[in-house]
Amino acid sequence: MKKNQLFSSLSNYINGQDQFAVMVDGLWGSGKTFFFKHHFIPCICKKHRTVYFSVYGYESLNELKTALFNQLFVTSLGMQGDKENTQSMINNLASLTKETIGAFNELKPFVSLAHTAENILIKNRLLSQNKTPASVLIIDDLERISPQIHISDLMGFLLTDLIEDYGYRVILIGNSKEIQEDEKFFSMREKVVSRVLLFTYDSKDIKEEFLQHSNIAFLQDNSDWLVEIIEDYSRHNERQLNLRTLEFILSTFKLIDKNLNQYFEKNPEQNSNSKEIKRSAFANLFVIATEYRAGILTRENLKDIDPLLNTRNFYFIHMKDDEKKSPAEQLTIRYHNNTNVTRVIMYDSSVTNAIFNGDFSAQHFVDCWKGLFKPQKTISNLEKVSNFREMTDDQLKDLEGKMLKDACSPKAEIKDILLTLNYFMFFAPILVFGT
Repeated sequence: MKKNQLFSSLSNYINGQDQFAVMVDGLWGSGKTFFFKHHFIPCICKKHRTVYFSVYGYESLNELKTALFNQLFVTSLGMQGDKENTQSMINNLASLTKETIGAFNELKPFVSLAHTAENILIKNRLLSQNKTPASVLIIDDLERISPQIHISDLMGFLLTDLIEDYGYRVILIGNSKEIQEDEKFFSMREKVVSRVLLFTYDSKDIKEEFLQHSNIAFLQDNSDWLVEIIEDYSRHNERQLNLRTLEFILSTFKLIDKNLNQYFEKNPEQNSNSKEIKRSAFANLFVIATEYRAGILTRENLKDIDPLLNTRNFYFIHMKDDEKKSPAEQLTIRYHNNTNVTRVIMYDSSVTNAIFNGDFSAQHFVDCWKGLFKPQKTISNLEKVSNFREMTDDQLKDLEGKMLKDACSPKAEIKDILLTLNYFMFFAPILVFGT
């Protein structure tokens, strides 16, 4: 569901009479929590008492229930509390009534304050809440719940205690595919959840929330180009880009952009190339950071992509049809089908350093960029073919003829001849050469 559809469905649930919970189901990093914290909750909390609660970090159901009840109690009084200070607020609120004071004074040293607060303060307070408008409880991170807590037990508690007894409208957020307790979870979900709403983000959301409102001018000015890169990635890989990965890319680019701006201030003669340089830096960052966040690239195997550094030649020679593709070649297969990427891409160690170490050398990157995109030497026909996607059939046909002539020259080197043969095998050449 798109953002507007999801917003409407959740609003209808909150304002309806459904005596069950609803679940928002989506992949990890798809932006579910971002949607709720930045869009949904700020809107509904104007009318409904709303509690956002993550189940991550609790080691027992009793511990989780105590923390949740305390937070519900604080919110029911029109206050906002978090995991760290809710208990101290409970202690302070114990003096609100004489009955409560007396109850706490009669406590034995070994009786749990949280348990007593639940029985004396919280239960009565939650039962006395005005059911109109309904109070809303949003439970997040279901897939990250401790193995010590059975999700089926948690969901049963939510239904019998919070929905049926206290009238809460409960919205569950999670990734069903990541929940290990499959059979019990899905069986209990049928009893507790009336409707499962699938969550996906829209590219327009990325443009509006991450790019157009960015304080980085490059991201604002190139938002359409950047969205096309993300959409092409999703189409080719049949999955959406993880938004946590996108946030990492954008935060790393902030460092790169800052250092490049400082470089351009000191070297104003390079300002005319600033847009192209930054696009190359972003394309480089996008590929390597996505591989890094996916766990494919690590400090230990970075040398596997050395063949991609400081070159515009991204094609690999295979002497056998069944020859295994190298990690560097596999990377180009995953990303270089995207014209927006291949048109500007180059790989430089300074970007890798920014990703892994948080340090970026603008001088190093620009020097590499100038050598590849603004070379002083004459570009060979072999080097020109790397831009074949931008050529017409006639232009490519003409270039193939020049490449063949170069390969037949007495001055041709063996590596260039082999590379030319590889190109012709790759293109299933447009030309049919005679003898």
